[in-house]
Amino acid sequence: MDVIRFWRNESMAKICFTFVLVLLFGLSVVAQTKRKPAAKKPVEPDTILAVVLSDLAPDTVCGEPEWAEKESYIGTVIKRQFDDSELHLSGFIIRDAKDQRTFINIDTDHVSGLARSAPEELSSFLTKGRRVKVWVYRCRRILYAYKIKPM
Repeated sequence: MDVIRFWRNESMAKICFTFVLVLLFGLSVVAQTKRKPAAKKPVEPDTILAVVLSDLAPDTVCGEPEWAEKESYIGTVIKRQFDDSELHLSGFIIRDAKDQRTFINIDTDHVSGLARSAPEELSSFLTKGRRVKVWVYRCRRILYAYKIKPM
């Protein structure tokens, strides 16, 4: 009987209801703040791809090492060119922020000598739409990539 009288009293029911809501809200806030973020495992770069991207051409690609001028380009890969067998990437075109397009060659013989899977790794890395920074050797009007870094 006392329980029924207790709940019929509207002010007491409002106070209990408010207390329960505050308690539930407080517990949910505490539960969210005590949750530890999942530890992210460090992503280990593929070693073959890392080696390939940092050693795409020797400094003798233009003949004598002093003939090769070093330059760098930042842009987005918009087109890729393959050799006659259509298996190995032989070059690609990047577009910079000013919409300037530049064709950059890849020394396929050197890349093939790094590892058996190196040409495939490079081809799967340099996809259309990927933003990269490319360091090149300029042999007069021909550019050979010697290092690529994703942006």
